[in-house]
Amino acid sequence: MVSSDRRLESFYIALIIILSSVPVFYGFYYIEDYAVNVPYWDQWDSVVPWPIEYHEGDINIARLVAQQGDSRPAVSNAIILVTSILTNLNIKTLFYLGYILYVISILFIIYFLKSDGDLNLIISFLLIPIFYYAFNPYYMIRFIQNVGCIHYPILILTALMTVYLLHLSKDSNRHFFGSILMAVMCTFSFAAGLTIWFAGLFQLSIQNVVDKKSKIAIWLTSTFIVFYTYFIGLGFTTAGLHSTSAYESFVESFRYYPIQKFLCFMGTVGAQVIHQKEIALYFGLIILMTIFILLYINRKNLEMDRFSKWYGLLAFGTLTSLEVALTRSGDDAYFGPADSIFFVPGARHSLAIFLPIICIYILSILYTKDAVERSLVKDSNNFQTFFRETKHLNLFLLGAIFLLISLGSILHVMPGIDGGRSIYNQQVANQYYLENYKIQPDKNLVKLHPSATAVRERASKLEKFQLSVFAKTYTNIYDYSKLNLDTYSCIDSINHRPIHLQKEPVVIDKDNEAEMTISGWAVDKHANSPAKAVFITIDDELNIPTLYGLDRPDVAKAYNNKNFRYSGFRASFASSILDEGPHNFTIKIVSKEGDGYYTSNQIVPFIIV
Repeated sequence: MVSSDRRLESFYIALIIILSSVPVFYGFYYIEDYAVNVPYWDQWDSVVPWPIEYHEGDINIARLVAQQGDSRPAVSNAIILVTSILTNLNIKTLFYLGYILYVISILFIIYFLKSDGDLNLIISFLLIPIFYYAFNPYYMIRFIQNVGCIHYPILILTALMTVYLLHLSKDSNRHFFGSILMAVMCTFSFAAGLTIWFAGLFQLSIQNVVDKKSKIAIWLTSTFIVFYTYFIGLGFTTAGLHSTSAYESFVESFRYYPIQKFLCFMGTVGAQVIHQKEIALYFGLIILMTIFILLYINRKNLEMDRFSKWYGLLAFGTLTSLEVALTRSGDDAYFGPADSIFFVPGARHSLAIFLPIICIYILSILYTKDAVERSLVKDSNNFQTFFRETKHLNLFLLGAIFLLISLGSILHVMPGIDGGRSIYNQQVANQYYLENYKIQPDKNLVKLHPSATAVRERASKLEKFQLSVFAKTYTNIYDYSKLNLDTYSCIDSINHRPIHLQKEPVVIDKDNEAEMTISGWAVDKHANSPAKAVFITIDDELNIPTLYGLDRPDVAKAYNNKNFRYSGFRASFASSILDEGPHNFTIKIVSKEGDGYYTSNQIVPFIIV
């Protein structure tokens, strides 16, 4: 009998691990499927210069603590610096690294429960929704875009370590000073890390701590030193979006529109369930009421000291959500009108707002567990007292919060998948623009970074040192010989003008059309698959690479061959690279096996004026 019970328990444990692991592994699949190795936006200012400076022998370590937007992410920057050098600036590796740190953070939350002895089989089952919520596709968007993929996981991890060490510091000076060190690291991981000092102060105030007044005094002194260093000692921008003047603008908007800002904050809280601003507002109000109800039901047994780390973490997540709401919901100067009442943060801020509902859910589990254990001593089957008993009220509330966190997982699935596809398509195009930066118009390069000049200058150095997209070997048409065979292909359009409708050569006015775009499709019919690469050949002299492998379901349908679906191509280049006068172009298709190239019989004339 004992052996049978142990086998059953082992089965349940294995089932819990498997069910909890599914969304974690899906996160790796999501990154593999949608992430693209190309520097994007703020990475050109923060990440790209470091490996370049390293190869030039002139790396500037002081830039690790320099202001980047609202942040001084020295801790995160140090990790990014080392990783970018070791991987030749492989941005996708940074995404994976950030995700691994995020997984560790979520596991650390589970460890919180285990370390207190509050983790049993039933609670383990109840924790499964946390994994599906924390690793839902919408939150995964954070790991296929810019440097926040590292900043946020470090922020979360250091915040978790801070509240955990504070919890252990009740009678330990060693843990207390360790929590201060972690709070400093949290501060210098991302801008939202500054809120850890207020969350930590709240946690200290509700804990039973030896030398409580002294520790609070030391904490406040450390807070002052860090804030002074952050904003004054190291200097801070006084004008622009990320500046002290912008912060003054945000405070003023709250002063004049407090109700609107409160509603925007509720929208931010509700975005944990759904990222539709009109509906998120109401979910935010529901979550707020849930917190009050949870506290009211358990008012006689709040156990604030015992659960101080959960309340500290809840305070941190609430403050970071408030920070996002106040600084991104509009102030008439930045981000739209200040009197907006409907607001949800973008996907890039999702990891700044996701903690509160997890903390509320875990607190509800713990209070329910305690209430059930107390009821075992004195139980009642009286119908009149059934709905007044703490156990039943907690069970009902736990079910409601379980529903909220489950909705937060379900309602973010399709937006996350759609967002991943959109970002992938955008970044694949950006990767193509960077690979061919020498022939791109400025309008394409500013999709990588606001300054096309900066992209050109740094791209030339990336190419020189074989970094980022230039670290891999590219298909070069000059490495192949012509095959005396034909294949299926078609040039569809030039600058969005269908070729088959043109009776005369297409005229391109360089003054009005800075970019030339040629699109079509091509396959290797002999291999019954897409080709290896496609090139645009202009005047039998200039070979321009295309972005190949685009989705063409119409081609697959026309040939009744699903293998031909991803056979589309698109070439983009500046019209200024061509002289005025008549030209023509065709395409060369590199075979799937790379044993040569096919030449299309379709020749398209055009004129540059």
